[in-house]
Amino acid sequence: MSATPCRDRRDAQGFTPAIRARHRPVQTIAVGGVKGGVGRSTIAANLAVTLARRGIDTLLLDACYAEGGAARSMGMSPSTSVDSVLKGDAELASLLNDGPEGLKVIASSFGDIELSRLSQFDHATLIALLSQLQVDADTLIVDTPAGLTDASLTYASAAREVLLVITGEQTSIEATAMAMRELNSRYRRRRFRILVNRVESASHGREVFGELVRELGDDIDVLLDHVASIPEDERFSEAGETHQTVVLGHPRSAAALAITKLAERVARWARPSSPSGHIEFYVERLVQAAGPHLVRATA
Repeated sequence: MSATPCRDRRDAQGFTPAIRARHRPVQTIAVGGVKGGVGRSTIAANLAVTLARRGIDTLLLDACYAEGGAARSMGMSPSTSVDSVLKGDAELASLLNDGPEGLKVIASSFGDIELSRLSQFDHATLIALLSQLQVDADTLIVDTPAGLTDASLTYASAAREVLLVITGEQTSIEATAMAMRELNSRYRRRRFRILVNRVESASHGREVFGELVRELGDDIDVLLDHVASIPEDERFSEAGETHQTVVLGHPRSAAALAITKLAERVARWARPSSPSGHIEFYVERLVQAAGPHLVRATA
C-alpha cells in the first residue's frame, strides 16, 4: 500500500496557514491634523486605547517627538530621547512604554528642539530601528507631527489608512484640503478618512465635511469618507487635567461614546491581505514613501 503524500497547503502568496497565523497583516492608521490644536493627538490616544480595550493588539507610535503628542496626553513621561537612540547612546527598547488596557506606546522624551528638525531620512531610520523591537501588533496607530511637513506627509503616505482630524475653522479646512492635494499629487494617495472634531451636532459635522469637499474642488480624483463627528465635550478637558483618556475617565460621556463608535467602525476596515510580521510592513512602505534617495541609502 502506497502512502498518500502530505499536501503542502500554501496560498497564492506561498504562505502556509501556520505562517499566516504567526505573521498577521498589520493595519496601519496615520492620524493627522494639519492645523495645530484640532485635537489630533487626543483622538489618536483615545482611539488606540479603545481598540486595545476591544482586545485588538494595538501599538501607538507618538511621532510628535519635539513637543509630545498622544503619549503626553496620557501622562507618559518617557526618559529617553529619539536623538539619543539615533546616535547610539541609548537602547532602542527604552522607547517602548506600557499604556492602559494593554496598549503599547512608542514615545520619546519631549522638549528637544533639535528633534523638530528631523529629516525624512531620520524619521524613516527611526522606524526601521523600531521594527527590530519585534512588537507584535494587529493595528499600528501613528500620531503624526502637526503641520504640512515632509515628516508628516511621509508618515501619512506610508500608512494604509489616513485619518485626518479637522474642525469647523476655515483655516483647518483649507489646510486639510491642501494636505490632501499634496498627498495625492506626490504619493498618489486617493482615499482619506475624515473626522470632524468639536461639533455642536451631527448636522454640524456634516456641514463641516461638506465645506471640506467644496474647498477641495472637483478637479482632483480622491475618495473622502466621513467616518465620525466628535462632539464638543468638557469631559475632554477634565480627562486631560488628570492625564487620562476620556474613554477611560468618562466612559459614558458623549465624546467617549462617539470615539467608541469610531473604534467599532475602524475595526471593520479592510485589512492588508499579505502577512507581515510585527511592523515591517509599515517600515517598507515608509522607506518607499520617503523617496528614491532613501531607498538607495538603506540598500
